[in-house]
Amino acid sequence: MLVLAQRGQTSDPYQTGGVQFEVIDINGDPALYAHNNSGDDVGLSYTLTQPEPATNTSVYQPLPKGGAYKCETDLQAFTDGQVFVAPNPTSTASTGGLARTLNFAVRGLTIGAVVQVVGGVKVSVTKDPTTGSFTAVIEATGTPKTLRAQVEATGPDGNVVRAVWDSSGSPSRPNIDTINLPLPAGVNLDPVVQLLQLYVDLDAPGLNAVTEERRSRVVYL
Repeated sequence: MLVLAQRGQTSDPYQTGGVQFEVIDINGDPALYAHNNSGDDVGLSYTLTQPEPATNTSVYQPLPKGGAYKCETDLQAFTDGQVFVAPNPTSTASTGGLARTLNFAVRGLTIGAVVQVVGGVKVSVTKDPTTGSFTAVIEATGTPKTLRAQVEATGPDGNVVRAVWDSSGSPSRPNIDTINLPLPAGVNLDPVVQLLQLYVDLDAPGLNAVTEERRSRVVYL
């Protein structure tokens, strides 16, 4: 499993981004837990991409500060994939409500293939066969709503292109189901995006609703 962290990775192979992977005995039941001792709310994004046939599997696990959850099942399911650990802070959105930032990363994403970020939110990168230009497509159908999004795509040569979308500059504001975000020219992402990173602000109540089952797995130590 490839382990990524938005914040500096520690020298401890069992800790990354402030999350400690450790065996904890709770009420006489020792099990492997991911324990957030970073002091901030974080999220764990597990992803597994397979080019042939093109299938992408993902799971998003919120992990509030001080919380822990049994992670062995996820680690086994995504042994050949990756886990991305990053903070998911709460802020006030331009709409006046609460927003929560969700940070997501996936390696080896085939052009045109769709990967789920969290319930109701998907991302892909498409290529226009005529112009050769690339577009990041963010689909948010139903709950939660997308308030702001930043995409970073890395090509095979290590060069990165970035693009940002903000609902405050859109006439439809956060009621857009599909966001087409043109990526700047200069990096050939075909046939596989080496690394795609998405930083997306979602309405906090909506995100809480689609992650309710996952949040129920968290215990506080």
